[in-house]
Amino acid sequence: MAKKNRQILEHPLMIVLISFLAILLMLSLQESKKKALFDSQNLEQNRENVDLLAKNVESKEELFEQTQNDLYKEKIMRNELIKNKEGETVIQIAKTDFDHIIKEEANLDKTDYRLKNWQSWWELLMKN
Repeated sequence: MAKKNRQILEHPLMIVLISFLAILLMLSLQESKKKALFDSQNLEQNRENVDLLAKNVESKEELFEQTQNDLYKEKIMRNELIKNKEGETVIQIAKTDFDHIIKEEANLDKTDYRLKNWQSWWELLMKN
């Protein structure tokens, strides 16, 4: 019986079949390894996303707690909604843009002032 089993295993067709099965097993293991690597990278990325979301939730909770404060509510009412308390009058002053004035002063030639100043003194002293 052992001789018959040995002859079956040594048959060329059986050797080809066993080799084919071994190759399929190796390819399957390689694909499983790639999938496991991909899954572990995906898991790590998901953990990072969870950490970021947890930090975001913490910051939003802090902001929410801050907004429940009476001083914050008053600040919003006064600055953004322009409301007042009883007996108060709120005056809103428009913002002035001084950039064009500063640019004009930067473009003026300083010697013009000196010349005009000198001429005005000359006229004052010589005409009188």
